[in-house]
Parts: sequence; structure tokens; C-alpha cells
Amino acid sequence: MSPSTGRRPRTAITETPPETGGTNGLDRYFQISERGSTTSQEVRAGITTFLAMAYIIFVNPAILSNAIDFEGAFPQLLTVTALVAGIGTLIMALWAKLPFALAPGMGLNAYFTFTVVLTLGIPWQTALGAVFISGILFVAIALTGMREWILNAIPLHLKHAITAGIGAFLAIIGFIGAGFATSAALIIIGAMMMTGATKVDWADYRKSIPAFLAIVGMPFTFSITFGISLAIVAHTFLYAVSGKFKEIHVMMWILTVLIIANQTGFIADLFG
Repeated sequence: MSPSTGRRPRTAITETPPETGGTNGLDRYFQISERGSTTSQEVRAGITTFLAMAYIIFVNPAILSNAIDFEGAFPQLLTVTALVAGIGTLIMALWAKLPFALAPGMGLNAYFTFTVVLTLGIPWQTALGAVFISGILFVAIALTGMREWILNAIPLHLKHAITAGIGAFLAIIGFIGAGFATSAALIIIGAMMMTGATKVDWADYRKSIPAFLAIVGMPFTFSITFGISLAIVAHTFLYAVSGKFKEIHVMMWILTVLIIANQTGFIADLFG
């Protein structure tokens, strides 16, 4: 008690912050609590993501085996698909520390199989070599920072339209018939990818016409490349003639010139 007042001195009260669950090594390494999540929530999200993507393990080899045709191709492609998805996801998780799952793209494998190999008649060994070279180029682009520059160059409405166009392309392949195990999956995937069309401003002709050309160009010409090319050229032309020069990225001008030169045979004559 205090000798002067006869009262007991007050004791300082300190509040202990509530437990956040961010005490384990897993939480600290991936900064789970810091990002506003919990370990249990991330585990549930991971399981959900796996179940949503697991079909790729079977659909990817089913598509590629139409082009890569040798004895025992399907089980080998299935194993490679699982390994690539697992390794890619682990690198994204352990190095980049991002909750992104990686797996082979359902659009590109169909393009590789039904356009490059079966339509253009390029041997699958040569086509795989081109895939390897493109992989090296993508790594180089990512390391030099050009990747972000290129991505920013493509307008958002074209990105949505290209996604929808690839979906329509996959659905057409499914309707034509790529094998019963594969057809249903391609149609479902195509329907899911078509949602990109809802994000296009169809009231603006500068956006709607290039988007439309991308969506119908891919399935009708049976070429993803040609559909994208139509959309890029149309986008540049419409924005230019309407006086919106400042809204045309430099990369879009470059791509437009290269596409026109290629389609008119100028590049072939130059290097032929």
C-alpha cells in the first residue's frame, strides 16, 4: 500500500496479441499469415486446385497421342504430363512462393496435334524441336523483362477474345471427333474458355470486331495463329483509322507489319 494515500498501487496491464497461427515454419516460409490466409485454408485450396486440374493428366496424353503415335506413347505421355505439372508447380511454390499450379496448356496441345502435325503435316519430332526452341526463347524473354512488355502490349479485350477463340477451336475439334475419351473433355474445356467473350465490350466496334475475328477465325480456319493474326491486324487498323494512334502499342504495330509481310509472302521471298 502507498504510505501517503493508503491505496494499493495500480498494476500496469499489457495485452497479449491474439494468436495468428503463423508460428510454424511452413507459415513463415510462404508468408501465409502475412498474406491474410491460414495453413488449413491453403491446404484446402491446394486440394481443390488439384481436383480441378487432374483431368489434364489424362486429357493431355489423349490429345498428343493422336500426333505422337508409337507403341506405348500414351502411358509415357501421361507420365511426362504428371512430372512436368509436378515439377513446374514445385518451382512456382518453392522459388516464387506463389500459390499457382502449372500444367500443360489445353489449347497449345491441340494446336500442336491437330494443326501443326495432322494438318500441316510436320513430323512430330520436328514439331517437338520447335517447342523446345520456343521454350528457350520464352525463358530468355522472361529473364530480359520483355515478357511483361509484350503482355502489356496486347489489349485486355484481345486477351479475352483469344481465350474464347481457343475455346471455340477446342470445341470444334471435340465435335469433329478426337476419340470419345477426348471429345467430351475438349467440349467442356471449350465451353469454360468461352466465358472470356462476356468480358469484351461489344458496343465498341474497335474492340468487338477484332474480338469477333479472333473468336470465329480460329475454328473456321482451323488455325489459332490465323485467328490471332486477324484480331491483331484488325485492332491496329480500326484504332488507326479512328484516330486513336496513342492507344496503339508499339508492339502491336510491329506485329501487324510482320503478319502482313508474312501473309503476302514478303518474308518468304526475303529469306527464300
